Amino acid sequence: MPSLRVVLAEDVPVDIRRTLMGPCTAELKEIYLELGLQVSSLSGELPDHIAIELEAMAYALSFDETEPMARRLFDKHLAQWLPRLCGPSPTRPKAISTATSLFSRSTG
Repeated sequence: MPSLRVVLAEDVPVDIRRTLMGPCTAELKEIYLELGLQVSSLSGELPDHIAIELEAMAYALSFDETEPMARRLFDKHLAQWLPRLCGPSPTRPKAISTATSLFSRSTG
């Protein structure tokens, strides 16, 4: 069976535009800077990787004054693609799909 690499990143897929780090990624980097965060070049992760976006979201929700940025991050980014990523799938445990779906709806 051939191996398949899945990139859990938000910006337009590389095979469509032939670029990485598009406008979506630039906006995320701006949000991160407003939060006082920066993605380390040593991490090997893209700024629009789901792990990075979720970490930024968790950080933003940790402080009352950054809650509006958490809302912006969710509304303009995570809410746009997280439901599709976490929707029903024959290869994903149902509990994970259900939990992420409930989270998406409760914060929307």
